[in-house]
Amino acid sequence: MENKPLLSRSLVSCYDASVKVLQFGTGAFLKGFVNAIIEDINLANPGEEMGVCAVKLRQGNSQQIDQINAQQGLFSLQIRGIAQGKIIDEIRIISCQQYALSPYDDEAAYWALSQLPDLKWIVSNSTEAGIAYHPEDTSSERLGSGFPAKLTQLLYKRWQYFHGEASRAVSILCCELIDDNSHQLLALMTRYAREWQLPEEFIYWLSNECCYANTLVDRIVPGKPVTSAPLGYIDNELIEAEPYYLWAIECRGPLRDQLQRMLQRVKQHNVVLCDDLTPFRTRKVRVLNGGHTSTVAVSLLAGVALVRDAMNDADLSAFMASLLRNEVAATLQDQGEDEIAVYVADILDRFKNPYLAHAWQSILMNSISKTVARLLPTISDSVSAGNLPRYLLTGLAALLVLYRDHPQWVNDSSESCETLHILLAAGFDAESVSACLVSQKVFNDTDLASQSNVCEYIASQALAIQSDGVRKVIQDL
Repeated sequence: MENKPLLSRSLVSCYDASVKVLQFGTGAFLKGFVNAIIEDINLANPGEEMGVCAVKLRQGNSQQIDQINAQQGLFSLQIRGIAQGKIIDEIRIISCQQYALSPYDDEAAYWALSQLPDLKWIVSNSTEAGIAYHPEDTSSERLGSGFPAKLTQLLYKRWQYFHGEASRAVSILCCELIDDNSHQLLALMTRYAREWQLPEEFIYWLSNECCYANTLVDRIVPGKPVTSAPLGYIDNELIEAEPYYLWAIECRGPLRDQLQRMLQRVKQHNVVLCDDLTPFRTRKVRVLNGGHTSTVAVSLLAGVALVRDAMNDADLSAFMASLLRNEVAATLQDQGEDEIAVYVADILDRFKNPYLAHAWQSILMNSISKTVARLLPTISDSVSAGNLPRYLLTGLAALLVLYRDHPQWVNDSSESCETLHILLAAGFDAESVSACLVSQKVFNDTDLASQSNVCEYIASQALAIQSDGVRKVIQDL
């Protein structure tokens, strides 16, 4: 077997850059999305390159940090799919990431990030559950357990180190799929700062000198490819992504001007600067993300592991298409019937991408909070219009069955899972489903919980899935 060298900066031609971007999250998505966009900006603006430091959000798996740093931050991005009728299959090396660290393994190195002289940007992807208040975070001195607390602490140290200079403030772009993501983060950081009795001057700097832009992200990044073209080197960080991407950023004033200058030399990009994210967010969250979350449990219970395989399965593809075309699209007609129909068709084609091995198991992670953000508003709008969205409710029933009967597959909040198991311990009926919907630790939706026809339908579908199997249930639909 031929010995190949490990990918490193001495092996390939690439640039080094001072760290100007802190990236909270070390998973595949930020690498295949934000890092790829930063790479294009850097290549278009030589001499002004932005280096990235990736910060681990969760404790454990320290080998991931070692693996990133062994390659000096470099990784290969394999872009595969169909764009404008053409097959795309290419590999590029991303150079902007310089290194990664874990605050849990090297707390001193984390605090040292506050002193980075060129730091200008912070991006994050802590999932829908990440921008949340943690009552155990009671001090600015002890490393916070949640992302908002950790960032508040880091920025406070930065404010202290640079004596409150306005020029050392940062711009924050959140990629979490929640409404007003960056503004929600600011609200939590301000809350911590006041609870910790930090100086009012710091709170002013945090709220007024730092900039916050709500953003919406759209790219399928499954992670490590199952198969790839031979490389002339070893790359343990190789990931794949589809060709399509959209980054919609809600911004005004100097921040918008700065982003426009950064992007003006990039020949082809799909970064949209806008005044209002609402239509972008609603469409993407309900169709793309909602399609995933409503079908993940159905597919896993049917024994199908990959999204592309589900789209080649007659039962599952019919379930997904009917759900999106007939139920989800009906709640988006204010954006134009033809426009939504085209968008749904594009999403179904993206799901069929034969190159991407997008595992339903990875999509399943944190499905309780994803359901709250991605499915329940669609279901509520449908019910309010006098409809019973049978496909969406069947997807929710399948999720409850999977969480109750197959805990070995679940990767979610332990508190939410424990509560759900207690509420469904005796089995499925309208009362137990209603209890899950109304519980603040599960779905926290009192309006849907009060709809007896909704709760009865979910319960009946869950029982049918348990007795007849999910495939028979969706065939009956």
